[in-house]
Amino acid sequence: MKIEFNKTKFEKLSDEIDNLIKDSVALFNSDCSVSHPNNRKLQRLENILLQHLLENTNFSNVFDFLKSEFVTIGDHTILFHILCELKKSNKNTLNDFLIALNNYVKNIKQKPVNDYSFYVPIRLNLYIPKNQISTLKKKTKQSNGVNIVKPTKKLLSKISGNNLKSLFGNRNFLIRIDSSGRDTRYCTKIVNKKIDAFLGAFALARFAYIDTSKLISASRDLSIETNPLEDFFIVIENQNTVIYPSGQSALLIENQIKPETISKINKPPWNVHISRRYVNYPLVIQILDGFRRSSNDIHKILEKALGLYYEAITEKDLDMSFLKFWVVSEIILRYSGKRKGKDLISLLEKIIIDKHLRKTVDLLYYKRNKLVHEFDTGYISQPNRNLSKMISEELIMLLLDPPFKIKNKEELKIFLSSLSSKQHLIKQRSIINSIIRKMK
Repeated sequence: MKIEFNKTKFEKLSDEIDNLIKDSVALFNSDCSVSHPNNRKLQRLENILLQHLLENTNFSNVFDFLKSEFVTIGDHTILFHILCELKKSNKNTLNDFLIALNNYVKNIKQKPVNDYSFYVPIRLNLYIPKNQISTLKKKTKQSNGVNIVKPTKKLLSKISGNNLKSLFGNRNFLIRIDSSGRDTRYCTKIVNKKIDAFLGAFALARFAYIDTSKLISASRDLSIETNPLEDFFIVIENQNTVIYPSGQSALLIENQIKPETISKINKPPWNVHISRRYVNYPLVIQILDGFRRSSNDIHKILEKALGLYYEAITEKDLDMSFLKFWVVSEIILRYSGKRKGKDLISLLEKIIIDKHLRKTVDLLYYKRNKLVHEFDTGYISQPNRNLSKMISEELIMLLLDPPFKIKNKEELKIFLSSLSSKQHLIKQRSIINSIIRKMK
């Protein structure tokens, strides 16, 4: 698999990119060093070139296929070394660049694929019977590959640094996610998506259709819930050696972990209940089952939507929390094939069954536009945020529990376009099914 330009876009952009490469290579000295005045210029040109690759080639797909990640190296992108090689060989055309880039890809293919286990401490309490804890663990693993585990003595013995070891040992549970790749950076990207979606599922079960509010304080923290994760994790390679943190990074992290971080009582945990005021265990299971049963296409959409829902729940800034909830809705609505704002709003008003919630859409969309296009901040209220949240919940629930299984994006487009609040979703089933059958 090689990196290639989109043929249509290549004709329009080839001259510009060719000049961009020439200008970039010219900034190098013969030994591949870059003078201080030229360094900033090169960084800017690298970023522009990388943007062209991301938007107009299969660059991202190739690296995903390789299970590797293109990353920034220090102040520069991975393109720095490729441009350097062109300078050494006295070459500077777009064709030369593509040959060098694909040679770089071939070198990546020679690297082995390793198995990595990521362990992340989480503030989580499970107030449910042991047999239901087992069920919950099974469902989380089946739905998105997330394992809820205990901090065992064997694991703790692998951790260097007393503070990091205390942090892990002082948690009731850890999250473990296994991933494979040619580098940990690629796996980290995959793992982060899974963790966010997992926490989004738990957050949805806890806060779905609930209005929340906080007293405004000097901290300006108006998040719906405190993030249950810490900023620290470990990575074990091939079920044996801790490869992160290690060396200098381990020492740095050890110094960053404070007593209040280790403490269980510094921040509230996330709870799963079955017999208290907020009985959320059944809904957690329902959400995880819906996530697990979804087709590959719908699973990817749900992973993104639930991940952003989790971000919105824990977002301290009220404006950004409102906007993240709204974007969750837009992510799903755009699979209807509609792109214009007024068309999306019209569709949203048809989907929302609650007539009172439906009548808030215009105002919320107006505030969304003021925030996005003018960055008009300070006008989003907590009730605004709560309404944006409820709308996103309606759409997520629609994908988690549709009236029939939606197999792919094409069927989702038909499904969303056919919905109407005047006809209950289940009544639409036979109509939509018949349309889908005619497509096959």
